[in-house]
Amino acid sequence: MITVKGNQKKLYQVLIDYCLEHEPLAKTESKDIDHGRQEKRWVEVWSLPTFFTTQWCDVQSVVRVTRWGCRQNKDYDNQMFYITSLSPQGQKLSRVIRQHWQIENNLHWVKDVIFQEDQAQQTRGNAPQNFAIFRSWVISLLRLHGYHSMTEAMAMISHKLPLLLSFCTS
Repeated sequence: MITVKGNQKKLYQVLIDYCLEHEPLAKTESKDIDHGRQEKRWVEVWSLPTFFTTQWCDVQSVVRVTRWGCRQNKDYDNQMFYITSLSPQGQKLSRVIRQHWQIENNLHWVKDVIFQEDQAQQTRGNAPQNFAIFRSWVISLLRLHGYHSMTEAMAMISHKLPLLLSFCTS
């Protein structure tokens, strides 16, 4: 599953147009009330347009997720597009997308926001990849030792070198 974002302007526009011009094969709706947020979500699925077959081998489906709700007394709405090699089945793709978001929230968001990976100064050779692996390893170690909030973990253990080192040997 690949998220198609606005920075992929041509592909993003093609998907918007395609979804506006064609009826989805499947559509599922769900509602969540969690973490101070009320959200309603539509997941709509189309089979892959024929003009994609030459550019994207193995892709079978286009998915549009529309979310809207209220978070901290502020209304929001957004739309995300995905292309995937999975067959166009609404419920199945809805579950896969939720799992995809969970990975995004539990790893990538932490690396981007808490560890500020996008502002990293390492740019030469393999340094960016090595530091990305190191950050992932640190997150895994902290979660393995019961820390769910990385901000809390860093505040609690950042000046306790023996405790930090014990994570590597236990």
